Amino acid sequence: MSFFSAALTRRFFGALLAAGAALAMAGTALAQGRDATPSGFTGKVFVNEGGGVRIHTYMADPKGAMVTTHIIEGQSGLIMVDAQFAADSAREVRRYVDSLGKPVERLYISHEHPDHWFGLHHFGHMPVHTGPLTAKFLNERAAQMIARNKADSSPPQVGGVVTEGPHVVAGVTLNISMIRDAEAAEELIIEVPAVGAIIVQDFVYNNLHAFVTRHLDNWIQALDGLERRTDNKTIVLAGHGEPTGHAAFGEMKVYLQAVKPLLLTNIGKPEQADAIAKEIADKFPNRRMPYLLKWGLSFALPN
Repeated sequence: MSFFSAALTRRFFGALLAAGAALAMAGTALAQGRDATPSGFTGKVFVNEGGGVRIHTYMADPKGAMVTTHIIEGQSGLIMVDAQFAADSAREVRRYVDSLGKPVERLYISHEHPDHWFGLHHFGHMPVHTGPLTAKFLNERAAQMIARNKADSSPPQVGGVVTEGPHVVAGVTLNISMIRDAEAAEELIIEVPAVGAIIVQDFVYNNLHAFVTRHLDNWIQALDGLERRTDNKTIVLAGHGEPTGHAAFGEMKVYLQAVKPLLLTNIGKPEQADAIAKEIADKFPNRRMPYLLKWGLSFALPN
């Protein structure tokens, strides 16, 4: 079931922000990279580097669902991946990008979910590059979603549709692939060989509960593939939570395998979302923001 097979209501949108605001930043996973958070920021910044390339990862605070934006810094300019959810977080990313003193040569949107692009409005009218299904969604439905949620946003302008394979942007080689029908209808995977990093976005929620869908088998299979094509030295850049390592793929599979039977045996019973979320939260006490799981179940459970 797609994230958007049911209407995204302002009730859920507002509740996510309220739930995130109430949570602390406690957790057990160690972050990968140097802490480069500027003074006064509510979000955090981590830097990983290698081969003359730096990746700056901005992670929002809980009010912004701990969404990440990755800024790949090459010799001539910057590449951004995703544009945040909450307006305050997006403005912090904009300040950080401006502080680097290089132009943004390309902005990728990893997938259609609005927590990764509502904040784009605060970067000006910067065109985005994304996969074909996401481009179609943004062109046809972004304005309606913004209006429905009264979001501080504007519809993205699609500047290019991404193809799979190697791309050189800002002097940096990227290996791009796409996976369909897992956490979202389509998701970009961006490898940065110089740094030994892979940007997987919402295939991994690092020490956070996940927005689940009915496509858990595809999601688990995709995690298997990502795990096999990387190694223990790989830096894994998640869509929610701190930069992490190779073990995150296995941890995410264990989590989804625990959710799967509870979800599938309760299709058509949306009233079970609270009970399932509580059971999974009790089983995985180190994962934060259980509201993300409840939110996903509210879309996945109804017929």
